[in-house]
Amino acid sequence: MNIASAQTDINTKIDGILQARRQKLPVIEKEITRWNDLQQNLQTLAGAVSDLRQHDKTAAETRLNLAGLHFDPVQEAIASTLSSLGVLKGRLMRDTLNIGVSGRARVGKSTLLQSIAGLTDEQIPTGSGLPVTAVRSRIFHSSQARATLILHTYDSFRRDVLQPYHSELGLPEAPQSLAGFREHRYPKSEADLPSNKGEAASSVTLLRRLKEMHQALPSYEAELTGGEKIVGLDELRQYVAYPTSEQLDKGEFSRRYLAVKDVRIECPFPHTKVSQLGIIDLPGLGELAANAE
Repeated sequence: MNIASAQTDINTKIDGILQARRQKLPVIEKEITRWNDLQQNLQTLAGAVSDLRQHDKTAAETRLNLAGLHFDPVQEAIASTLSSLGVLKGRLMRDTLNIGVSGRARVGKSTLLQSIAGLTDEQIPTGSGLPVTAVRSRIFHSSQARATLILHTYDSFRRDVLQPYHSELGLPEAPQSLAGFREHRYPKSEADLPSNKGEAASSVTLLRRLKEMHQALPSYEAELTGGEKIVGLDELRQYVAYPTSEQLDKGEFSRRYLAVKDVRIECPFPHTKVSQLGIIDLPGLGELAANAE
């Protein structure tokens, strides 16, 4: 099979998968409509029960019985179901087949993605020593070349980044505000951690990383704004990768990637021109980052 026919075959297979997905959409949409109707009917019923309890002709015993009806747990369950159905609908509506690339650090994931997407170390960094990939990147075939950064707010940074480290190290809750984090004082060493945490081998690395985040705050705090930021691919590395060993040797501690929740990279794929393919570059497992797995 020559290259052209192989590419056609890949396109045909991907298109078939996407078409099969979309055929399931009517079932999901029907379920969403059914649960929305149930939610509205339950809200109507809750309102009617409330009116009946407050009516001056309602007997005291009936009011007491009606007080035992609790609609909130059911409403919460319906809302959760609708949220899950919405996520499923979004996945079935995707116009790309997304392939996640995951595994332990430094086993060649980024090198594989470079070969598929035609990107370089400036966009999908590789390395044989220190971990490099710090942020999940979603990479899509496109005629344009750019990256869209989805930024943390301090609240989401606190929840998704800081708090897992605090929990793993047995520290009190992460500071509630950016100003509080800026002024926070972390333990000098693992010896100052709670005894059941300080003895863990991973605590040395986790505490070091947490203190590095704290020390590097001036380099990324201005970008904890939420929303999106579009950058050129030549600017991308600082937003997705850990500092290189050379940068660390020079005392450069910028960690702008800590403000980034997710990245969407668009670029022309050089070999397999497949517009419906998406590849997801994930930080390596086993890096001793809190909750990495």
